[in-house]
Amino acid sequence: MSRLSDNKLPLIPRLHFLSFKQRSKSTRKVLMAVTSQELEVLSTKAIAAKATAYCMLPQNQKRKEPNPTTPGPYSKFQVGACILTTSGEFITGANVENAAYPVGTCAERVAFGTAVVAGHKDFKALAVATNISPPASPCGMCRQFIREFTGPDFPVFMYDGEGNHKMMTMDELLPDSFGPDQLK
Repeated sequence: MSRLSDNKLPLIPRLHFLSFKQRSKSTRKVLMAVTSQELEVLSTKAIAAKATAYCMLPQNQKRKEPNPTTPGPYSKFQVGACILTTSGEFITGANVENAAYPVGTCAERVAFGTAVVAGHKDFKALAVATNISPPASPCGMCRQFIREFTGPDFPVFMYDGEGNHKMMTMDELLPDSFGPDQLK
């Protein structure tokens, strides 16, 4: 796992060469395609997107009777995401929760939905940022959603609250996945 330095810039050489030789040739090609400058912007925007997460009870509302056995009204689990398109654009998203929990939307799906609606179809990398350590990976639903628009070698960079990060490909996150290519 790599860590952001004191100035909060990603330590790219560590990321790119940590187990680099152990990765497939196609994965190495994808990793080399993400420049250190792109990764810096990608991570900074994903971490900043956490602040826009809608996962807490609005300040003007208060619980009537606190109950220590139930969680708060919303999860308070902030997630930010940022997608880098192949055209060099960065699109962010944050989790949006709802009083009816099952209809909340994860940061990754917000970012991809925004990108797709804006006409983007080709993606280079994704960064996801949370406040927990080790960094959280996308949930199962998001993995399948991301797979719809990416391939097995698509890199996902996951950041914790301290700036530590690790990278996994979609094939590592969702092996033997089902995607649009199986429907042809």
